[in-house]
Amino acid sequence: MTISYLLQQLVNGLVLGSQYALFAAGLTLIFGVLRILNVAHGAVFMWGGMAALVLVTKAGFPLALGVIGGGLASAAISVFLNRVGFLRLRKKPTNTFVDGLAPFVASIGFMMLLVNLAQHVFGSSVWRFPSEHLPTGVFTFWGLYVTKGQLYVLIPSILIILGFHYFIAHSRTGMAIRAIAFDPTIPRLLGIPVEPIITRVFLLAGLIAGIAGSLTGIAFSVGPFMAHDVLLKGFAAIILGGLGSLGGSLLGGIIIGLSEVLGVTLISSDFKDLTAFLVLFLVLLVRPQGLFGKKEEIRA
Repeated sequence: MTISYLLQQLVNGLVLGSQYALFAAGLTLIFGVLRILNVAHGAVFMWGGMAALVLVTKAGFPLALGVIGGGLASAAISVFLNRVGFLRLRKKPTNTFVDGLAPFVASIGFMMLLVNLAQHVFGSSVWRFPSEHLPTGVFTFWGLYVTKGQLYVLIPSILIILGFHYFIAHSRTGMAIRAIAFDPTIPRLLGIPVEPIITRVFLLAGLIAGIAGSLTGIAFSVGPFMAHDVLLKGFAAIILGGLGSLGGSLLGGIIIGLSEVLGVTLISSDFKDLTAFLVLFLVLLVRPQGLFGKKEEIRA
């Protein structure tokens, strides 16, 4: 195995990891604000990829507009799920069941509903974007071969990750989101409209998930069951980075993607998932709170 071949696989790992990072960012955003592990986020991701495929192949959209359209479709689905499900649960009388288990169970139900709906509409097949719609050509430097398709996925992913991080850190909406995540009671006392901010959280999370699903479809393939694998890796990424840490989830996604590809390269394709979760296990042995998570002391 040569150094150039190993570097080539690192590039492939970055492409895959960038998609995990985008997906994990939306999961972290919802979890940070509402403390919900939103399983339905995987189906939102999947519908973004399917919508982009339909827009490009059936409606004749350019590839870039198809990706944006996939993101907007997922954003609409995410907001809809909040309005018909999670919002109603938040309005119920506060108790342990509603605060913890009920939204999680509801998200599983939404996941199953959306996946089954996709099966009914598109079938259970795996689809690829037709080659005539994809950028062609290869760049060669330092002995590496990077296709235009990989760059088409990697560069937007990096820009979205950086823009998303800047938006949360510096915009007024981002500051309101961080305030609600810290303690939703204080913003309400200060007159900050909490529910509209939560709606924007679901919109933003869905938008990013849909774009990630679209880019994943361009790099690999799309299908109703693409949600399941990425969901596991997304949860692994946010745990690895630290629950509630946006930067940690982004880095965790990259690490999971690199681990997965290097596991295939150095060991075997049979150990693809094992390698990624082994890295997670080893990190948690050293830092149980994750790379950027904070220890919380619970006192009686």
